[in-house]
Amino acid sequence: MLCVSKWTVYTWITKKKIPVLRISRRFVRFRREDIEAWLQSKKQDARASKAADKNKAKRGGDYYRNKKANLNSLCISDIVIRAKKEVLDA
Repeated sequence: MLCVSKWTVYTWITKKKIPVLRISRRFVRFRREDIEAWLQSKKQDARASKAADKNKAKRGGDYYRNKKANLNSLCISDIVIRAKKEVLDA
């Protein structure tokens, strides 16, 4: 569903970046509804971030170079990449 390694998921869990149901200290479960809502929120965040990047590029004169970044082409891999960046930057 997320197409990321288990180690990435472990990192997200420890940094509380992903919704999880902790069964015990060692076991966790994910509810599909929670993950889908989390992905949807990440998608909205990514769109807002791309729009901000586009506005920044317009102000900086790089608009035509970054014009290929189309908000309609946002896919799950973009969301995962941005989530990984957030986790690594935190």
